[in-house]
Amino acid sequence: IKGLMSGVTSNHHVDDYKELKANPIGDCTNKQFKEMLTDCVPAGIDVPEGYGLATDDHAGLSLGEGWWIDANRKSGQDGVMKHFGIPSDFKCGKIPGVDYEEEKDEVQDFLSWLYRKWKEGGTL
Repeated sequence: IKGLMSGVTSNHHVDDYKELKANPIGDCTNKQFKEMLTDCVPAGIDVPEGYGLATDDHAGLSLGEGWWIDANRKSGQDGVMKHFGIPSDFKCGKIPGVDYEEEKDEVQDFLSWLYRKWKEGGTL
């Protein structure tokens, strides 16, 4: 998870450990990551995207709508993998240092308003 939050991708690997620990959670264990999660919600399909997922032994990130991602080299997994169905034993919450403010799309909001008015038979 530290790698994902540091910008590691299949095309970008960390050459310097300083780069790896320069992420919102710093250098921590899974248990420490679990303890720092706030505004927690139950595991399940409604966990917002970007929320941290953790047990004492494992960590992941919610992608929303029940999807999540982790990096593991156990149980037949070799690296980063996307999964569906967040396990019930995961603690799910906001990660300190991550901005969870939603971007407001004023154009989309206006188009949605126009559509609702048209559907209701209202005049514009």
